[in-house]
Amino acid sequence: MGYTQLIKGLFRDFQNLGIRVIPYKGILFSNTIFDNKVIRESGDMDLLVYPEDARKGSWNFFFENGFNFDLFNDEFKFSDQDEIITAILASKGKYEQAFNKNGLHIDLHWG
Repeated sequence: MGYTQLIKGLFRDFQNLGIRVIPYKGILFSNTIFDNKVIRESGDMDLLVYPEDARKGSWNFFFENGFNFDLFNDEFKFSDQDEIITAILASKGKYEQAFNKNGLHIDLHWG
């Protein structure tokens, strides 16, 4: 499945879950400014969600669909998933989390 199909599926899934999301940075620029004329498909995507939607379901969506994320703070290495999500979303100045699956890299932005 191509990158474009993955993106369409992801947006459809988010819409079905009531998560308000828009493309952000690279994919937005490629589709609006450059009329989708790209030299290569990227394996990187930036998404922007409302802060309340970041908690509401987007994190759960990524976990339920086999995405992984790197945890850079050892303070949380023994915490459960809910504690980690709460701590990251409450962090001041931290409004982005990267998720990875099969070479697809998604940066989720909020705030």
